[in-house]
Amino acid sequence: MNTPHKFNKDNSYWKFKDKYLEFEKWGGVEVIVSLRGYKKEIKDSLESKAKLITGKQVHGNKVLVVSEPGEYECDGFITNKTGIYLGVSTADCMPVFIYEKRNKIISLLHAGRKGTQEGILAEALRILKQDFNSDAKDISVLFGPAICPLCYEYDLWENNYQQAKDMGVTDIINPEVCTAENLDMFYSYRKERTPERMLSAICLK
Repeated sequence: MNTPHKFNKDNSYWKFKDKYLEFEKWGGVEVIVSLRGYKKEIKDSLESKAKLITGKQVHGNKVLVVSEPGEYECDGFITNKTGIYLGVSTADCMPVFIYEKRNKIISLLHAGRKGTQEGILAEALRILKQDFNSDAKDISVLFGPAICPLCYEYDLWENNYQQAKDMGVTDIINPEVCTAENLDMFYSYRKERTPERMLSAICLK
């Protein structure tokens, strides 16, 4: 099988940390993705040191501004509070991390096929502009591990990239790490029909 999106530990984006990947390029912001088999351990670790906000993910485009821990019925979160982890669970769907550096705001989205088709990334960016007066030039977007267009007929990468671009964002980072091509590291519902998931999380320090 041709696997052009295999994870390379020498890549310049995700740092391999044994039980999780970490993105270290946003100063003052922690960004992690648990590896295969470590979701519960990472979740317990995050909850032991800070508040964790997760969602009853419904594959839609609902994005909430949050400040208190709990489990909300939505697929995306935005916060400007420090010491709070935003978390989503995925296994082929794409975790989308957003950092607005001027106002110190973070966001995390669960962008599957349906949520992407319904414009969840555009919705989060709209809320940032409307509620926080954010400017696109201050916003960075990072795509977490997700199934690639070679392994799935719907292109999560391109469609979310286009949403961000259409909203004026130019700093869009896609390390192109495919879940289905890296089954030693990630779960893939498409390949395995597994109920297991990875946990992605972001926190303002």
